[in-house]
Amino acid sequence: MATFPTNDRNGNAANFQVFPFGGAGNIAGSSVIVDPASGAAANIAPNGVALNVSGDTTTATYWYTALALAPVATPTDVVQIQGSATRTCRIKRIKIGGVATAAGNMPVQLIRRSVADSGGGTVLTPVTAGKADINDPAATAVVSTIGTANPGSLGTQVGGILRNDRVQMSAASTGVAANDVIWDFSTRFDKACVLRGLADFICINLNGAAIPAGGVLDLEIEMEETN
Repeated sequence: MATFPTNDRNGNAANFQVFPFGGAGNIAGSSVIVDPASGAAANIAPNGVALNVSGDTTTATYWYTALALAPVATPTDVVQIQGSATRTCRIKRIKIGGVATAAGNMPVQLIRRSVADSGGGTVLTPVTAGKADINDPAATAVVSTIGTANPGSLGTQVGGILRNDRVQMSAASTGVAANDVIWDFSTRFDKACVLRGLADFICINLNGAAIPAGGVLDLEIEMEETN
């Protein structure tokens, strides 16, 4: 067995241990690299050829979804994601799509705020988290859809726009698909959108544009929580 010091993605010290297969000290044979802290493992095949391994993580992971969400006529923030008092929350992926009576599109932005949206008769509806693993603890972040009316007061924006794009809405009666907006913070070694504390918010915003007639949105958010 050989142990190699390294750092995890949070900058914390960790050790990777290499356990040789086929005899003590024979690291030229098939080996497995194990992170003792998390149990994550990767295989090394003979002659350095990679073997297929599961990419599963032990980190608590949750999905939040909304199907056929009907925003107000000229929506600003339509989703608010609030951080946790006890855990660090990492948004890994956001997918946004939609349909309308006739094909159309809308601008969409991802904005960080330091204060919650409020007022104006708006209604925040919490979305129930779906667990990736039934043994994961209860989610502590709060993801809410925003409806009935636009917030009378948008929370204070922190920094610049994190992402922007256009939601393509296909015509509902045709069955023709349009490309979804996908913001993926996991496949290109990107850093996730990190939420730290109750005064940290990430919002999906439609910039006050007029929603196409009959327009509804389908949303999917993947998020991790760590202590």
